[in-house]
Amino acid sequence: MSYNMTIAGVSRGHFQKASECERLRNSIRRHALHRKSAQQGWIMDNKAVKISENRAEANICTEWESIRKIYDETLAKYQKQITLPGFRKGKTPLNVLERKIGEDTLREACYEAMNNSMTELFEKTEADLRPLPYSTPEIVDHDKLLPFKKNKDINFTIRFDITPEVKLEKYKGLNVEIPNVTVSDEMVNKEIERYRQQNSIVKSKGADAVAAANDLVTVDYEATYPEGESDENKKIDDFTFTLGEKKNIYEFDDDIAGLKEGDEKEFTKNHNGKDVRIKVKVKSIKVKELPEVNDEFAQDIKSEYKTVADLKAGIKKQISDDLDERMKETKIVAVCDKILEDTQISVPKSMVDYEVELGFRRTAGQYNMSSKDFEKFITQIGQTKESFTNPWREDAEKSIKHRLVVGEVEKLENIKADEEKVKAILEKQTPADSDEETKKRIEESVRDQMNFSAAIDFLLENNNLKKSSKEITYEDYVSGKYLENSKEEEKGKGKDKADKKKAEDGGSIASETKAEAETKSDESADKASETKPAQAKVCKPRKKKEESDAE
Repeated sequence: MSYNMTIAGVSRGHFQKASECERLRNSIRRHALHRKSAQQGWIMDNKAVKISENRAEANICTEWESIRKIYDETLAKYQKQITLPGFRKGKTPLNVLERKIGEDTLREACYEAMNNSMTELFEKTEADLRPLPYSTPEIVDHDKLLPFKKNKDINFTIRFDITPEVKLEKYKGLNVEIPNVTVSDEMVNKEIERYRQQNSIVKSKGADAVAAANDLVTVDYEATYPEGESDENKKIDDFTFTLGEKKNIYEFDDDIAGLKEGDEKEFTKNHNGKDVRIKVKVKSIKVKELPEVNDEFAQDIKSEYKTVADLKAGIKKQISDDLDERMKETKIVAVCDKILEDTQISVPKSMVDYEVELGFRRTAGQYNMSSKDFEKFITQIGQTKESFTNPWREDAEKSIKHRLVVGEVEKLENIKADEEKVKAILEKQTPADSDEETKKRIEESVRDQMNFSAAIDFLLENNNLKKSSKEITYEDYVSGKYLENSKEEEKGKGKDKADKKKAEDGGSIASETKAEAETKSDESADKASETKPAQAKVCKPRKKKEESDAE
Protein backbone atom coordinates (compact mmCIF):
# COMPACT_ATOMS: atom_id res chain seq x y z
CA MET A 1 0.00 0.00 0.00
CA SER A 2 1.34 3.44 -0.88
CA TYR A 3 0.59 6.61 1.07
CA ASN A 4 0.35 9.82 -0.92
CA MET A 5 0.97 13.16 0.75
CA THR A 6 -1.05 16.35 0.44
CA ILE A 7 1.24 18.57 -1.61
CA ALA A 8 0.24 21.52 -3.79
CA GLY A 9 1.89 22.62 -7.02
CA VAL A 10 3.79 19.46 -7.93
CA SER A 11 4.62 19.05 -11.63
CA ARG A 12 5.79 16.01 -13.55
CA GLY A 13 9.58 15.86 -13.40
CA HIS A 14 12.60 14.38 -15.17
CA PHE A 15 15.85 12.99 -13.77
CA GLN A 16 19.63 13.06 -14.20
CA LYS A 17 22.06 10.24 -14.69
CA ALA A 18 25.31 11.05 -12.86
CA SER A 19 28.74 9.71 -13.72
CA GLU A 20 30.37 7.13 -11.46
CA CYS A 21 32.73 9.79 -10.13
CA GLU A 22 29.86 12.11 -9.31
CA ARG A 23 28.04 9.27 -7.58
CA LEU A 24 31.09 8.66 -5.42
CA ARG A 25 31.30 12.36 -4.54
CA ASN A 26 27.57 12.41 -3.75
CA SER A 27 27.97 9.40 -1.47
CA ILE A 28 30.82 11.08 0.43
CA ARG A 29 28.82 14.29 0.78
CA ARG A 30 25.74 12.38 1.95
CA HIS A 31 27.62 10.58 4.72
CA ALA A 32 29.23 13.84 5.74
CA LEU A 33 25.82 15.53 5.95
CA HIS A 34 24.45 12.54 7.84
CA ARG A 35 27.22 12.81 10.46
CA LYS A 36 26.63 16.57 10.76
CA SER A 37 22.87 15.99 11.18
CA ALA A 38 23.52 13.46 13.93
CA GLN A 39 25.77 15.92 15.77
CA GLN A 40 23.08 18.64 15.60
CA GLY A 41 20.18 16.32 16.46
CA TRP A 42 18.48 16.54 13.08
CA ILE A 43 18.21 12.82 12.38
CA MET A 44 14.57 11.73 12.19
CA ASP A 45 13.54 8.59 14.04
CA ASN A 46 11.37 7.16 11.25
CA LYS A 47 8.74 6.22 13.80
CA ALA A 48 5.02 6.96 14.13
CA VAL A 49 3.79 8.22 17.51
CA LYS A 50 0.29 9.05 18.75
CA ILE A 51 -0.29 12.75 19.44
CA SER A 52 -4.01 12.56 20.31
CA GLU A 53 -6.82 10.01 20.52
CA ASN A 54 -7.23 9.98 16.76
CA ARG A 55 -4.07 11.57 15.33
CA ALA A 56 -0.47 10.49 14.96
CA GLU A 57 2.70 11.92 13.51
CA ALA A 58 5.90 10.49 12.12
CA ASN A 59 9.34 12.03 11.72
CA ILE A 60 10.92 10.64 8.57
CA CYS A 61 14.32 10.92 6.95
CA THR A 62 14.49 10.37 3.18
CA GLU A 63 18.14 9.88 2.27
CA TRP A 64 19.71 11.53 -0.76
CA GLU A 65 20.82 8.16 -2.08
CA SER A 66 17.20 7.07 -2.63
CA ILE A 67 16.35 10.44 -4.22
CA ARG A 68 19.40 10.28 -6.50
CA LYS A 69 18.48 6.82 -7.75
CA ILE A 70 15.02 7.99 -8.84
CA TYR A 71 16.53 11.16 -10.29
CA ASP A 72 19.06 9.23 -12.38
CA GLU A 73 16.67 6.56 -13.64
CA THR A 74 13.95 8.97 -14.66
CA LEU A 75 16.24 11.44 -16.37
CA ALA A 76 17.74 8.57 -18.36
CA LYS A 77 14.23 7.50 -19.38
CA TYR A 78 13.33 11.00 -20.55
CA GLN A 79 16.61 11.32 -22.41
CA LYS A 80 15.31 8.60 -24.72
CA GLN A 81 11.90 10.24 -25.11
CA ILE A 82 12.50 13.99 -25.27
CA THR A 83 13.67 15.82 -28.40
CA LEU A 84 15.23 19.26 -27.95
CA PRO A 85 16.05 21.69 -30.77
CA GLY A 86 19.41 20.87 -32.38
CA PHE A 87 19.44 17.24 -31.21
CA ARG A 88 18.02 14.03 -32.58
CA LYS A 89 15.53 12.09 -30.47
CA GLY A 90 17.36 10.23 -27.71
CA LYS A 91 20.64 12.07 -28.35
CA THR A 92 20.20 15.11 -26.08
CA PRO A 93 23.22 15.29 -23.71
CA LEU A 94 22.28 14.77 -20.07
CA ASN A 95 23.80 18.08 -18.97
CA VAL A 96 21.68 19.97 -21.55
CA LEU A 97 18.56 18.10 -20.52
CA GLU A 98 19.27 18.79 -16.88
CA ARG A 99 19.53 22.54 -17.49
CA LYS A 100 16.08 22.44 -19.08
CA ILE A 101 14.18 20.23 -16.64
CA GLY A 102 16.56 19.58 -13.74
CA GLU A 103 14.73 21.69 -11.13
CA ASP A 104 11.32 20.12 -11.77
CA THR A 105 12.96 16.72 -11.99
CA LEU A 106 14.61 17.06 -8.60
CA ARG A 107 11.39 18.21 -6.97
CA GLU A 108 9.43 15.29 -8.38
CA ALA A 109 12.15 12.80 -7.41
CA CYS A 110 12.11 14.14 -3.87
CA TYR A 111 8.35 13.74 -3.53
CA GLU A 112 8.43 10.22 -4.94
CA ALA A 113 11.24 9.24 -2.59
CA MET A 114 9.38 10.79 0.36
CA ASN A 115 6.28 8.76 -0.52
CA ASN A 116 8.43 5.63 -0.68
CA SER A 117 9.84 6.43 2.76
CA MET A 118 6.33 6.72 4.16
CA THR A 119 5.30 3.41 2.62
CA GLU A 120 8.35 1.65 4.09
CA LEU A 121 7.64 3.19 7.51
CA PHE A 122 3.99 2.16 7.65
CA GLU A 123 4.69 -1.37 6.45
CA LYS A 124 6.58 -1.98 9.70
CA THR A 125 4.28 0.13 11.92
CA GLU A 126 1.64 -1.32 14.23
CA ALA A 127 -1.83 -1.33 12.67
CA ASP A 128 -3.28 1.18 15.15
CA LEU A 129 -0.61 3.74 14.21
CA ARG A 130 -1.07 3.55 10.46
CA PRO A 131 -3.06 6.21 8.57
CA LEU A 132 -6.68 5.42 7.93
CA PRO A 133 -7.04 4.17 4.32
CA TYR A 134 -9.09 7.24 3.40
CA SER A 135 -6.99 9.80 5.32
CA THR A 136 -4.17 11.54 3.45
CA PRO A 137 -1.02 12.27 5.50
CA GLU A 138 -0.15 15.97 5.57
CA ILE A 139 3.39 17.35 5.60
CA VAL A 140 4.04 19.72 8.49
CA ASP A 141 5.61 23.04 7.41
CA HIS A 142 5.91 21.87 3.82
CA ASP A 143 7.12 25.24 2.53
CA LYS A 144 10.17 25.12 4.81
CA LEU A 145 11.42 22.05 2.95
CA LEU A 146 11.70 24.04 -0.29
CA PRO A 147 13.67 24.42 -2.40
CA PHE A 148 14.94 20.87 -2.48
CA LYS A 149 18.70 20.56 -2.93
CA LYS A 150 20.99 17.89 -4.27
CA ASN A 151 23.18 15.84 -1.95
CA LYS A 152 20.91 16.54 1.00
CA ASP A 153 18.68 14.22 2.99
CA ILE A 154 15.10 15.40 3.58
CA ASN A 155 13.92 15.38 7.18
CA PHE A 156 10.17 15.94 7.38
CA THR A 157 7.20 15.38 9.67
CA ILE A 158 3.76 14.11 8.64
CA ARG A 159 0.51 14.05 10.59
CA PHE A 160 -2.46 11.83 9.86
CA ASP A 161 -5.71 10.36 11.20
CA ILE A 162 -5.63 6.96 12.89
CA THR A 163 -8.26 4.63 14.29
CA PRO A 164 -9.60 6.35 17.43
CA GLU A 165 -8.57 5.11 20.83
CA VAL A 166 -11.36 3.25 22.64
CA LYS A 167 -11.28 2.75 26.43
CA LEU A 168 -14.31 0.83 27.65
CA GLU A 169 -15.24 1.31 31.30
CA LYS A 170 -18.03 -1.26 31.42
CA TYR A 171 -19.61 -3.34 28.69
CA LYS A 172 -21.12 -6.35 30.50
CA GLY A 173 -24.04 -6.65 32.92
CA LEU A 174 -25.67 -3.42 31.75
CA ASN A 175 -29.43 -2.87 31.96
CA VAL A 176 -30.58 -1.94 28.48
CA GLU A 177 -34.10 -1.00 27.43
CA ILE A 178 -35.29 -2.10 24.00
CA PRO A 179 -38.52 -1.36 22.09
CA ASN A 180 -41.59 -3.43 22.90
CA VAL A 181 -42.93 -4.06 19.41
CA THR A 182 -46.29 -5.70 18.80
CA VAL A 183 -47.59 -7.28 15.60
CA SER A 184 -51.27 -6.35 15.56
CA ASP A 185 -54.17 -7.78 13.60
CA GLU A 186 -54.41 -4.38 11.92
CA MET A 187 -50.90 -4.84 10.51
CA VAL A 188 -51.87 -8.29 9.20
CA ASN A 189 -54.98 -6.83 7.56
CA LYS A 190 -52.90 -4.09 5.90
CA GLU A 191 -50.64 -6.75 4.44
CA ILE A 192 -53.67 -8.64 3.13
CA GLU A 193 -54.87 -5.37 1.56
CA ARG A 194 -51.49 -5.03 -0.13
CA TYR A 195 -51.92 -8.53 -1.60
CA ARG A 196 -55.39 -7.51 -2.84
CA GLN A 197 -53.91 -4.48 -4.59
CA GLN A 198 -51.26 -6.66 -6.22
CA ASN A 199 -53.88 -9.10 -7.47
CA SER A 200 -56.41 -6.50 -8.60
CA ILE A 201 -57.92 -6.32 -12.08
CA VAL A 202 -57.81 -2.96 -13.85
CA LYS A 203 -60.65 -1.99 -16.18
CA SER A 204 -61.99 1.15 -17.83
CA LYS A 205 -64.28 3.26 -15.68
CA GLY A 206 -66.37 4.27 -18.68
CA ALA A 207 -66.45 7.20 -21.10
CA ASP A 208 -68.83 9.32 -19.01
CA ALA A 209 -67.19 8.57 -15.65
CA VAL A 210 -65.28 11.31 -13.84
CA ALA A 211 -61.84 10.96 -12.24
CA ALA A 212 -61.98 10.35 -8.48
CA ALA A 213 -59.68 9.31 -5.68
CA ASN A 214 -57.90 5.94 -6.15
CA ASP A 215 -58.62 5.87 -9.92
CA LEU A 216 -55.75 5.05 -12.27
CA VAL A 217 -55.54 8.09 -14.52
CA THR A 218 -53.43 8.41 -17.68
CA VAL A 219 -52.70 11.92 -18.93
CA ASP A 220 -50.56 13.93 -21.32
CA TYR A 221 -49.28 17.10 -19.71
CA GLU A 222 -47.02 20.02 -20.50
CA ALA A 223 -45.39 22.30 -17.93
CA THR A 224 -44.33 25.77 -19.06
CA TYR A 225 -42.03 27.82 -16.85
CA PRO A 226 -41.75 31.63 -16.83
CA GLU A 227 -40.08 33.27 -19.82
CA GLY A 228 -36.34 32.75 -19.92
CA GLU A 229 -36.53 29.35 -18.23
CA SER A 230 -37.68 27.30 -21.20
CA ASP A 231 -34.91 24.79 -20.60
CA GLU A 232 -36.95 23.52 -17.66
CA ASN A 233 -40.13 22.99 -19.70
CA LYS A 234 -41.50 19.46 -19.55
CA LYS A 235 -43.82 17.58 -21.92
CA ILE A 236 -44.86 14.13 -20.78
CA ASP A 237 -47.13 11.73 -22.66
CA ASP A 238 -49.00 8.73 -21.24
CA PHE A 239 -48.22 9.53 -17.61
CA THR A 240 -50.17 7.13 -15.34
CA PHE A 241 -50.71 7.63 -11.62
CA THR A 242 -53.18 6.90 -8.83
CA LEU A 243 -55.32 9.96 -8.24
CA GLY A 244 -55.07 11.25 -4.69
CA GLU A 245 -51.63 9.87 -3.87
CA LYS A 246 -49.98 13.07 -5.18
CA LYS A 247 -46.99 11.22 -6.57
CA ASN A 248 -46.62 13.40 -9.65
CA ILE A 249 -44.02 16.16 -9.51
CA TYR A 250 -46.53 19.04 -9.68
CA GLU A 251 -49.18 17.36 -7.48
CA PHE A 252 -52.08 18.29 -9.74
CA ASP A 253 -54.37 15.50 -8.45
CA ASP A 254 -57.03 17.89 -7.09
CA ASP A 255 -56.91 19.99 -10.26
CA ILE A 256 -58.04 17.15 -12.52
CA ALA A 257 -60.48 15.46 -10.14
CA GLY A 258 -63.92 15.50 -11.77
CA LEU A 259 -62.61 15.51 -15.36
CA LYS A 260 -63.71 12.94 -17.93
CA GLU A 261 -61.77 11.09 -20.63
CA GLY A 262 -60.81 13.56 -23.37
CA ASP A 263 -61.16 16.61 -21.10
CA GLU A 264 -58.41 19.24 -21.12
CA LYS A 265 -57.56 21.80 -18.47
CA GLU A 266 -54.98 24.52 -17.88
CA PHE A 267 -53.96 25.85 -14.47
CA THR A 268 -50.99 27.32 -12.60
CA LYS A 269 -49.03 25.48 -9.90
CA ASN A 270 -46.22 26.75 -7.70
CA HIS A 271 -43.14 24.55 -8.01
CA ASN A 272 -39.88 25.37 -6.20
CA GLY A 273 -41.02 28.97 -5.84
CA LYS A 274 -41.92 29.37 -9.51
CA ASP A 275 -45.37 29.70 -11.05
CA VAL A 276 -45.62 26.95 -13.64
CA ARG A 277 -48.40 26.81 -16.23
CA ILE A 278 -49.71 23.25 -16.56
CA LYS A 279 -51.78 21.95 -19.48
CA VAL A 280 -53.34 18.49 -18.98
CA LYS A 281 -55.36 16.19 -21.22
CA VAL A 282 -57.06 13.16 -19.64
CA LYS A 283 -56.58 10.07 -21.86
CA SER A 284 -58.07 7.29 -19.73
CA ILE A 285 -59.64 6.65 -16.34
CA LYS A 286 -59.51 3.15 -14.92
CA VAL A 287 -60.50 1.49 -11.68
CA LYS A 288 -59.18 -1.49 -9.79
CA GLU A 289 -61.38 -4.44 -8.97
CA LEU A 290 -60.04 -6.03 -5.81
CA PRO A 291 -60.46 -9.77 -5.17
CA GLU A 292 -62.62 -10.95 -2.28
CA VAL A 293 -60.72 -12.24 0.76
CA ASN A 294 -61.73 -15.91 0.92
CA ASP A 295 -60.09 -19.31 0.96
CA GLU A 296 -59.58 -19.24 -2.81
CA PHE A 297 -57.75 -15.92 -2.50
CA ALA A 298 -55.55 -17.37 0.28
CA GLN A 299 -54.62 -20.34 -1.96
CA ASP A 300 -53.71 -17.96 -4.81
CA ILE A 301 -51.27 -16.15 -2.51
CA LYS A 302 -49.49 -19.37 -1.50
CA SER A 303 -50.35 -22.97 -2.19
CA GLU A 304 -49.65 -24.01 1.41
CA TYR A 305 -52.43 -21.70 2.62
CA LYS A 306 -55.75 -23.53 2.56
CA THR A 307 -57.89 -21.01 4.41
CA VAL A 308 -57.98 -17.31 5.25
CA ALA A 309 -56.92 -18.26 8.78
CA ASP A 310 -53.81 -19.94 7.33
CA LEU A 311 -53.09 -16.79 5.31
CA LYS A 312 -53.34 -14.55 8.38
CA ALA A 313 -51.17 -16.89 10.46
CA GLY A 314 -48.57 -17.05 7.68
CA ILE A 315 -48.47 -13.27 7.29
CA LYS A 316 -48.12 -12.81 11.05
CA LYS A 317 -45.19 -15.27 11.08
CA GLN A 318 -43.50 -13.44 8.18
CA ILE A 319 -43.82 -10.13 10.00
CA SER A 320 -42.57 -11.69 13.26
CA ASP A 321 -39.55 -13.23 11.52
CA ASP A 322 -38.73 -9.87 9.92
CA LEU A 323 -39.14 -8.23 13.31
CA ASP A 324 -36.69 -10.66 14.92
CA GLU A 325 -34.08 -9.87 12.27
CA ARG A 326 -34.56 -6.12 12.65
CA MET A 327 -34.58 -6.34 16.44
CA LYS A 328 -31.08 -7.83 16.56
CA GLU A 329 -29.76 -4.66 14.97
CA THR A 330 -31.86 -2.52 17.31
CA LYS A 331 -30.62 -4.44 20.35
CA ILE A 332 -26.93 -4.04 19.54
CA VAL A 333 -27.48 -0.34 18.82
CA ALA A 334 -29.17 0.02 22.23
CA VAL A 335 -26.32 -1.85 23.97
CA CYS A 336 -23.67 0.27 22.24
CA ASP A 337 -25.55 3.46 23.11
CA LYS A 338 -25.59 2.36 26.75
CA ILE A 339 -21.85 1.64 26.69
CA LEU A 340 -21.18 5.02 25.08
CA GLU A 341 -22.87 6.81 27.97
CA ASP A 342 -19.63 6.25 29.90
CA THR A 343 -17.23 6.04 26.95
CA GLN A 344 -15.84 8.97 25.01
CA ILE A 345 -14.61 8.29 21.47
CA SER A 346 -13.13 11.04 19.34
CA VAL A 347 -13.96 10.15 15.72
CA PRO A 348 -11.77 11.94 13.15
CA LYS A 349 -13.54 13.93 10.46
CA SER A 350 -12.05 11.75 7.71
CA MET A 351 -13.89 8.69 9.08
CA VAL A 352 -17.22 10.53 9.09
CA ASP A 353 -16.54 11.94 5.61
CA TYR A 354 -15.90 8.45 4.26
CA GLU A 355 -18.96 6.96 5.97
CA VAL A 356 -21.14 9.71 4.48
CA GLU A 357 -19.56 9.20 1.06
CA LEU A 358 -20.39 5.47 1.17
CA GLY A 359 -23.97 6.39 2.08
CA PHE A 360 -24.11 8.77 -0.88
CA ARG A 361 -22.92 6.02 -3.23
CA ARG A 362 -25.47 3.57 -1.86
CA THR A 363 -28.24 6.13 -2.29
CA ALA A 364 -27.13 6.83 -5.85
CA GLY A 365 -27.20 3.06 -6.50
CA GLN A 366 -30.80 2.87 -5.29
CA TYR A 367 -31.66 5.30 -8.08
CA ASN A 368 -29.55 3.30 -10.56
CA MET A 369 -27.19 6.25 -10.94
CA SER A 370 -23.48 6.77 -10.58
CA SER A 371 -22.35 9.11 -7.79
CA LYS A 372 -21.52 11.77 -10.38
CA ASP A 373 -24.92 11.56 -12.08
CA PHE A 374 -26.73 11.56 -8.74
CA GLU A 375 -24.84 14.69 -7.69
CA LYS A 376 -26.01 16.38 -10.90
CA PHE A 377 -29.55 15.25 -10.12
CA ILE A 378 -29.64 16.78 -6.64
CA THR A 379 -28.17 19.98 -8.05
CA GLN A 380 -31.17 20.19 -10.37
CA ILE A 381 -33.53 20.04 -7.39
CA GLY A 382 -31.78 22.93 -5.71
CA GLN A 383 -29.34 21.15 -3.39
CA THR A 384 -25.63 20.56 -3.19
CA LYS A 385 -23.97 17.29 -2.24
CA GLU A 386 -22.94 18.88 1.06
CA SER A 387 -26.43 20.13 1.96
CA PHE A 388 -27.93 16.80 0.90
CA THR A 389 -25.58 14.70 3.05
CA ASN A 390 -25.09 16.99 6.08
CA PRO A 391 -28.14 15.52 7.90
CA TRP A 392 -26.45 12.10 7.70
CA ARG A 393 -23.30 13.09 9.59
CA GLU A 394 -24.66 12.58 13.09
CA ASP A 395 -25.86 9.06 12.33
CA ALA A 396 -22.65 8.31 10.45
CA GLU A 397 -20.54 9.22 13.47
CA LYS A 398 -22.83 7.20 15.72
CA SER A 399 -22.50 4.16 13.47
CA ILE A 400 -18.70 4.44 13.51
CA LYS A 401 -18.67 4.59 17.31
CA HIS A 402 -20.84 1.48 17.53
CA ARG A 403 -18.45 -0.47 15.29
CA LEU A 404 -15.47 0.71 17.30
CA VAL A 405 -17.13 -0.44 20.53
CA VAL A 406 -17.89 -3.89 19.12
CA GLY A 407 -14.38 -4.14 17.68
CA GLU A 408 -12.82 -3.26 21.03
CA VAL A 409 -14.92 -5.91 22.82
CA GLU A 410 -13.82 -8.45 20.20
CA LYS A 411 -10.21 -7.59 21.01
CA LEU A 412 -10.58 -7.48 24.81
CA GLU A 413 -12.42 -10.81 24.98
CA ASN A 414 -10.31 -12.40 22.22
CA ILE A 415 -13.51 -13.48 20.49
CA LYS A 416 -13.26 -15.95 17.63
CA ALA A 417 -16.05 -17.34 15.50
CA ASP A 418 -16.84 -21.05 15.53
CA GLU A 419 -14.25 -22.70 13.28
CA GLU A 420 -16.70 -25.15 11.72
CA LYS A 421 -19.02 -22.30 10.74
CA VAL A 422 -16.09 -20.36 9.28
CA LYS A 423 -15.06 -23.35 7.15
CA ALA A 424 -18.63 -23.86 5.94
CA ILE A 425 -18.89 -20.22 4.83
CA LEU A 426 -15.48 -20.34 3.15
CA GLU A 427 -16.51 -23.40 1.12
CA LYS A 428 -19.52 -21.49 -0.18
CA GLN A 429 -17.80 -18.17 -0.86
CA THR A 430 -14.43 -19.27 -2.26
CA PRO A 431 -14.48 -20.02 -6.02
CA ALA A 432 -12.83 -23.32 -6.89
CA ASP A 433 -10.39 -21.69 -9.34
CA SER A 434 -9.18 -19.01 -6.87
CA ASP A 435 -5.44 -18.48 -6.57
CA GLU A 436 -3.76 -18.52 -3.16
CA GLU A 437 -3.76 -14.73 -2.79
CA THR A 438 -7.50 -14.55 -3.50
CA LYS A 439 -8.22 -17.41 -1.10
CA LYS A 440 -6.22 -15.68 1.60
CA ARG A 441 -8.06 -12.39 1.09
CA ILE A 442 -11.48 -14.07 1.14
CA GLU A 443 -10.59 -16.01 4.29
CA GLU A 444 -9.36 -12.88 6.06
CA SER A 445 -12.54 -11.03 5.15
CA VAL A 446 -14.82 -13.89 6.24
CA ARG A 447 -13.00 -14.36 9.53
CA ASP A 448 -13.08 -10.64 10.28
CA GLN A 449 -16.81 -10.44 9.63
CA MET A 450 -17.68 -13.59 11.56
CA ASN A 451 -15.49 -12.65 14.54
CA PHE A 452 -17.20 -9.26 14.57
CA SER A 453 -20.64 -10.94 14.46
CA ALA A 454 -19.57 -13.21 17.32
CA ALA A 455 -18.64 -10.09 19.34
CA ILE A 456 -22.15 -8.73 18.72
CA ASP A 457 -23.63 -12.00 20.00
CA PHE A 458 -21.34 -11.78 23.04
CA LEU A 459 -22.61 -8.31 23.91
CA LEU A 460 -26.26 -9.35 23.50
CA GLU A 461 -25.74 -12.41 25.68
CA ASN A 462 -23.83 -10.60 28.44
CA ASN A 463 -26.15 -7.66 28.99
CA ASN A 464 -29.67 -7.45 30.44
CA LEU A 465 -32.12 -6.55 27.68
CA LYS A 466 -35.53 -5.51 28.94
CA LYS A 467 -38.54 -4.54 26.82
CA SER A 468 -39.99 -1.10 27.37
CA SER A 469 -43.27 -0.93 29.28
CA LYS A 470 -44.69 1.11 26.40
CA GLU A 471 -45.82 -0.91 23.40
CA ILE A 472 -45.24 0.38 19.87
CA THR A 473 -46.66 -0.87 16.59
CA TYR A 474 -44.60 -2.69 14.02
CA GLU A 475 -45.23 0.14 11.56
CA ASP A 476 -43.96 2.82 13.95
CA TYR A 477 -40.94 0.65 14.66
CA VAL A 478 -40.04 0.10 10.99
CA SER A 479 -40.60 3.76 10.06
CA GLY A 480 -38.52 5.00 13.01
CA LYS A 481 -41.42 7.12 14.28
CA TYR A 482 -40.92 5.71 17.78
CA LEU A 483 -37.44 7.25 17.82
CA GLU A 484 -38.92 10.70 17.23
CA ASN A 485 -41.32 10.17 20.13
CA SER A 486 -38.47 8.95 22.36
CA LYS A 487 -36.43 12.05 21.59
CA GLU A 488 -39.36 14.30 22.46
CA GLU A 489 -39.83 12.43 25.75
CA GLU A 490 -36.11 12.71 26.57
CA LYS A 491 -36.25 16.40 25.74
CA GLY A 492 -39.15 16.81 28.17
CA LYS A 493 -37.37 14.84 30.89
CA GLY A 494 -34.27 16.93 30.40
CA LYS A 495 -36.28 20.13 30.81
CA ASP A 496 -37.94 18.82 34.00
CA LYS A 497 -34.53 17.92 35.47
CA ALA A 498 -33.12 21.32 34.55
CA ASP A 499 -36.08 23.14 36.10
CA LYS A 500 -35.76 21.08 39.26
CA LYS A 501 -32.05 21.80 39.54
CA LYS A 502 -32.63 25.52 39.05
CA ALA A 503 -35.26 25.48 41.80
CA GLU A 504 -32.83 23.68 44.13
CA ASP A 505 -30.15 26.25 43.29
CA GLY A 506 -32.46 29.04 44.45
CA GLY A 507 -33.53 30.30 41.06
CA SER A 508 -30.10 30.80 39.53
CA ILE A 509 -31.85 31.16 36.19
CA ALA A 510 -32.30 34.80 37.07
CA SER A 511 -28.64 35.38 36.29
CA GLU A 512 -29.39 34.59 32.66
CA THR A 513 -30.55 37.50 30.56
CA LYS A 514 -33.70 37.11 28.55
CA ALA A 515 -31.72 37.36 25.32
CA GLU A 516 -29.34 34.57 26.40
CA ALA A 517 -32.23 32.30 27.31
CA GLU A 518 -33.96 32.91 23.98
CA THR A 519 -30.71 32.23 22.09
CA LYS A 520 -30.24 28.87 23.84
CA SER A 521 -33.85 27.95 23.15
CA ASP A 522 -33.44 28.74 19.44
CA GLU A 523 -30.21 26.72 19.25
CA SER A 524 -31.90 23.69 20.84
CA ALA A 525 -34.81 23.96 18.41
CA ASP A 526 -32.46 24.18 15.43
CA LYS A 527 -30.52 21.14 16.62
CA ALA A 528 -33.70 19.12 17.13
CA SER A 529 -34.96 20.02 13.67
CA GLU A 530 -31.70 18.86 12.09
CA THR A 531 -31.72 15.47 13.80
CA LYS A 532 -32.53 12.62 11.49
CA PRO A 533 -34.42 9.82 13.25
CA ALA A 534 -32.60 6.87 11.74
CA GLN A 535 -30.89 3.92 13.35
CA ALA A 536 -27.16 3.52 12.86
CA LYS A 537 -26.17 0.30 11.14
CA VAL A 538 -23.63 -1.82 13.00
CA CYS A 539 -21.50 -3.84 10.58
CA LYS A 540 -17.86 -4.69 10.13
CA PRO A 541 -16.00 -2.11 8.00
CA ARG A 542 -14.31 -3.63 4.97
CA LYS A 543 -10.62 -3.76 4.28
CA LYS A 544 -9.01 -1.20 1.97
CA LYS A 545 -8.57 -3.71 -0.89
CA GLU A 546 -12.20 -4.74 -0.76
CA GLU A 547 -13.31 -1.13 -0.64
CA SER A 548 -11.42 -0.30 -3.79
CA ASP A 549 -12.78 -3.40 -5.49
CA ALA A 550 -16.34 -2.43 -4.61
CA GLU A 551 -15.86 1.07 -5.91
